[in-house]
This record gives sequence, C-alpha cells and structure tokens, in this order.
Amino acid sequence: MPVASEIQQWGGRTTDPIPPTGEGPSDAEYQGLITLINRYATVLGFGENFRDLAWAKKFGMANVRGTLRQLQGDIERGASRRIGAAPTEVEREAETSRELLEVWEAERGVVSPTDDVPEEDKFAVPSFPTEPPPEGYRWELNELNQWVPTLDPFAAREPTTFARPDGAPSDSFGRTAVWSERLGAWDYPPNWGQPPTGYVSPFEEEQAATRAQEAQQQFQLQQQQAQQQARWQEEQAALKREQMAGFPAPGGAPTDPYGRTATWDADNAEWRYPPDWGTDPATLAAGYISPYQEQQIGIQQQQVEQQAQQQAWQQAEAQRQYGAQLAAQPQSWLQYAAYTGEQPAIQPWMQPLMPQQYEQLGAGAAIPGWQAQQAGQMGGAQGMAGLPELTRPSRQYQARMGPTAQQQYLGYQQARTGVRPEEEQWRLWSGAPPGGQHQGLRYTR
Repeated sequence: MPVASEIQQWGGRTTDPIPPTGEGPSDAEYQGLITLINRYATVLGFGENFRDLAWAKKFGMANVRGTLRQLQGDIERGASRRIGAAPTEVEREAETSRELLEVWEAERGVVSPTDDVPEEDKFAVPSFPTEPPPEGYRWELNELNQWVPTLDPFAAREPTTFARPDGAPSDSFGRTAVWSERLGAWDYPPNWGQPPTGYVSPFEEEQAATRAQEAQQQFQLQQQQAQQQARWQEEQAALKREQMAGFPAPGGAPTDPYGRTATWDADNAEWRYPPDWGTDPATLAAGYISPYQEQQIGIQQQQVEQQAQQQAWQQAEAQRQYGAQLAAQPQSWLQYAAYTGEQPAIQPWMQPLMPQQYEQLGAGAAIPGWQAQQAGQMGGAQGMAGLPELTRPSRQYQARMGPTAQQQYLGYQQARTGVRPEEEQWRLWSGAPPGGQHQGLRYTR
C-alpha cells in the first residue's frame, strides 16, 4: 500500500477534525506511525518488529513522531551519500511520509520539538542531569535519547549476613556443605552425592562375583564336554577295531583269467572287484563298454534331458509372465502387439491426431508403417520407427482423453521416438498454452 494511503488511514486526512482538548491520539493514529517505523527500521536493519502499540502509548505521540523523523532522516542521509544513484522506492516513501507528517502536525497545531533546529542537532545528546539520582541508582541514556535513573550494580550497600544453622548436611561419601552468610543458604560441592573415582558399590561387587562364578561354571562344563567327546571317540575306535577283527579276510583272494585280484572289504565282509573284472584287455582296447559304464551313461543322459525340460519350462514361464505384464500396462500396447505377432489397430483417440494423408482411415484400421516381426520376441522396438507422427494434443484434448488413452499415447511416442513417458508428459505440459512454448490467443487493446 502506498505511504500516503497509510498516513491517511491512521488519521492524517486534512478533513479530519482536530480532537477536543484533553483527548489523546487514537490507536489508529499510533498504529499508522508504528507501521512506517517498522518498515523503515527493517530497511536499516533494526528488525521487522522494531516498535509496537504498547510502546507508543507508553512514551506518547511526541516520542513516536521523533523516532519516525529519525528513521526518515537516516534513510534520506543514506540516499544522499549515493551520488548519482536514483532514489529507491523506500527512500521516496520516506520523503513522502515526512512531508505528510509535517502537514498533519501543521493542521493540528502541533509544534515538533525539532522544528527550526539544524539537522545535525535534532538528535544530539541532552545535557547531563544536575540533580543526583536516587540512592543505589545512576543516570543512563536510554534509546529515546533521555537520561533515566538505572539501578547501579556497583553501588556500595550494607552487606546482609545470615546466621549459620546447626548441623551441616553431608552426603553418603563424607562431603560436607559450607554455609554462605551472604546468601543465607548451604553451598554444596559440585560433586555432591556422586561416588568418588574408583568407587565400587556393594551391588556392583555382588554382580562381579556372580559373573565370575558363572564364568567358572561355564569353563567346568566345557571341560566335561571335551572329556566326554574324547571318551566317545576312543569307544568308537575300539568298536571299529573289534568289527574289523570279527571279519578277517578269508584265505585265497579271487583272481580273474587276466590276472586281476579282488580286494577284501573288512567293514562289510565282502570282496571288492574292479570294474573291468573278467574282461579281455583286447576287448577294452577296441571300445568295449561294460554294463556298469552303460548304466552310468544312461543316468547322465537322463540328467541332461531333465535339465533341458527344466530350461524349456522356465523360458516358457518367463515369456508368459512378460506377456502378462505387457498386457496389463496400457503404455505397452504396441510392445504387446509386437510380442504376440498381432497387427495393432488405430485407436479412437488417434483419429484427431493422425496426419492428413491418413484421414480416410477410421478406428480399428491397421496402423500404417507397422512392420511385422517375429512373435514371442522379448524386448526391443524393431519395426516401430516408421509409425506416423501424431500431432501434439492440446490441453483441452488431453483433458477429454481418459487415463488409458493418455497412457497409450505416451507408449506410442516411446515406441516411435524412444522418449521416456515421463519426459514426453513434461513436454506436453511445458509446451502447451498459455504459459508454455506454444502461446495461446492473446487479447490486445
């Protein structure tokens, strides 16, 4: 709000009647001046709430006007120091409010205490008071440029003493408080009630003993378990020796016609024969496969077949899940058509955005420029770069498009140009009128 309007609102209109004798300024007059004082104080760095209404009523209209004139003078003097610089809006407001304040004072017959006084002497320090201040006080200059009595902390006063009571208090560790005659209270040490360094309470001693006992019991238990484990291992070794002694090898190890000898298994009490037992070495050199080797080869073939079936099932499951994900997202409608090998059709929302050469094509017709590709291929966007370039929809048309249509449009643009849906959506809203790249209609008078 301009300064002139603010001054008129707090009672500075030239048509306002002069208040009767004995009536003080109204709150509106005070508030108008305080608003200006806070504005100029903010510019000078004194804070936004430099003064309030309670302060104005306490010190009167003369001090309020004096403070306002001082701030106005500081701003004007700051402007004059910037030689050649154009006055700012705040400086012009200060000059205007100063003139209106003088008009307001002149209409009410108020004589400013700073009238007919040089600018450098308006806020000079007043003379020091001749009479002495009250006892225990001293004269100090306040923020209103006035000498006021203030309590002197260094004034000599008669000291007050307090009698010391009997029985000084002490804590659990033998510390004793000292009586302060000046304050009339006991003065306690800083570490009052705190245990000294290295002090161990009875409870802590009991806890330490308990932990030591538990550690001793745990160690004994571990020793017992180790001894039991050693005894069990000795018993197992003795039992094995007894078993081996109970199944001695019979005399005469069997041999085949080609000099191979069987081995005695003392644990199972049986002979162990080599895989080529009883086979002619000449036959082995010619590529002979024993029954055992045939069995192992069959097992390996079964494992290979099972692995192939497992891989085929996993691939089919992955393709099914990929197709289900594409079908569930409207943005991926072209990718879903390419994955399933279907021919995508023109959607109803595409007709107003199609180029002129495709106006005869209606909804449901095949999209021109589509190149068929192998069905079941996951990922990729082959064959989509030749799709028609759609016209960028306006905001009004976007508002009429449903959520599915909007998602399909973003997916179409991503398939044709490779631009992410988030980036394409940002381009739509940043380039649309009235504040975007494509300006709307404007009214010019």
